[in-house]
Amino acid sequence: MKIKLHYKSISEVVGISDVGLITLLDEFEQRQLNIICDKFMVDQIQLRSVEQDIDTQSFLQEVMLSYIKNLKYGEFEIHITSVDNGEYKAELRNVALGKSFSLRAADAVLLSIISKQDILIDEHLMNFQSVPYKAMSHSMALPINSLSSKMIQRSLKKAIEDENYELASQLRDELNSRKNERS
Repeated sequence: MKIKLHYKSISEVVGISDVGLITLLDEFEQRQLNIICDKFMVDQIQLRSVEQDIDTQSFLQEVMLSYIKNLKYGEFEIHITSVDNGEYKAELRNVALGKSFSLRAADAVLLSIISKQDILIDEHLMNFQSVPYKAMSHSMALPINSLSSKMIQRSLKKAIEDENYELASQLRDELNSRKNERS
């Protein structure tokens, strides 16, 4: 079973200038999925926010979407498919042809915003990766497996400095698990 997700917001991560956090909500706005992205994607999404008064119709992403929609078999779906080494994976699926094209999850979100189309995710993956949505909350939880190894190393260092050894143990275990998977 697939769950529909829609874009809620994007924010920059406090203390890390080159990282953003995209929040997607399920259709009932009960659960949220948070996707880490780079500063470039933060800027691209913010350019397309309602508050901006910028004409993006000649931007590459909008032009390519227009081109795709004008193709004979231009109907597509956007899917988040998995998490691998701290990065969400996504696919653009051509419905008529049954072909899939891999893309970064953050790019899938941008495409979803531009096309005004929901993103689909497998129910099991959503339940495993998402957290309850709390409107007006000033903090949010992220699954460890959705963080990059570099971010986990930073967090591990901070956890040790703060003497939070339980968290440090969990972070170390995730790093070791990733190293073992690569071997």
